[in-house]
Amino acid sequence: MSEIIFESLSSSPCISVCTTKSNPDGYLCKGCGRTRKEVEEWDSFTDLEKKMIVMNCWNSGFMPKQKLNFFHKEINRMQDLIREFVK
Repeated sequence: MSEIIFESLSSSPCISVCTTKSNPDGYLCKGCGRTRKEVEEWDSFTDLEKKMIVMNCWNSGFMPKQKLNFFHKEINRMQDLIREFVK
């Protein structure tokens, strides 16, 4: 069975694609979707604030690490099901 990776929602959502793009609200990271302020001040936020930021990035269509790991887990689960089916 495949290894399942769990990421806390309060962990940094960084996926090492640290480039900002301009939008009407300022600058957002192209990878995780955080604002420049959220990236720079990440360690100063409470766990609840971090979770809210990650959920906002996820819901805005960005790919924070937690979302990326969720999709990897689902792909691995589906591959395991297919392997069991074709045995």
